[in-house]
Amino acid sequence: MTKIIFKFSLVISIAMLVCACGQKKGNNIDKAEIEFLENCRIIDDYRDYYYYEFNGNNFVKLLKKHPESMEYDFQLLRDSIYHFYFTDSDDGKIRAYFLDYGGTMHCVGLIAFQYKDNNGEVHTQQGSIYDIDETGAYHDTYFEGNCASDFNIFSLELAQKTVYFVHHIHSYHFEGSEGYTAFVIDGNKLKRRVLFKDEKNISSSIGINFNYNLQCETNVGFGALIEFSEKDSIFYISVINENDCPTDIYKSYQWDGKYFTYTGTGKLNSK
Repeated sequence: MTKIIFKFSLVISIAMLVCACGQKKGNNIDKAEIEFLENCRIIDDYRDYYYYEFNGNNFVKLLKKHPESMEYDFQLLRDSIYHFYFTDSDDGKIRAYFLDYGGTMHCVGLIAFQYKDNNGEVHTQQGSIYDIDETGAYHDTYFEGNCASDFNIFSLELAQKTVYFVHHIHSYHFEGSEGYTAFVIDGNKLKRRVLFKDEKNISSSIGINFNYNLQCETNVGFGALIEFSEKDSIFYISVINENDCPTDIYKSYQWDGKYFTYTGTGKLNSK
């Protein structure tokens, strides 16, 4: 009887210890979120870029110190005046973080990726609003006001490898761009993957720059400039005309087992 009571007490003690540790872990990230908010610098103008870097660098330190943050919702920060955002991939293995860097249109820049390697270990890789796309198609991402608001990450199994496609949008006055960049998790690193091929180049990204001024008569807009057909494994990208406007004619890039290769142009409704 004594042994039974001892074993039961031991099980209860272990359960309480596990519970306490879990609460402590959660409380640590809660506390870190509050401390980060207390030290944030308010950015009143896009020229206060130092404050954006200050906030961004501090937040990256938080992420690296607290890998459990990848499962955290950062509700206080998302509800704050700092216009903080994050988006998760469809399989939950990659998360991208953004912070406002000033201006009346609430421009937000990529500050970091978090991702899980094959062993489930969480890594943080600092990002920049300029370093995603080596072709220069991606500069900023906007979420509020009159700016474009679509941003997502989806995954595909290609050549026995999970590839993540980051959808990025830029909008500033009458200029804009939209594109996708391909990434893979390689060991403990997140790397761009060269997957798009046309007559002249191969690249890790596909995108367009355009002007949506009064000369643009087409109704093609953000979110429809580049589309992906999972059924046919084809990316469709709007053709820009002589007025620098997007059209309803689309270039096609079809998966051939190695690249999404350019195959021609056609009407949107033909796909």
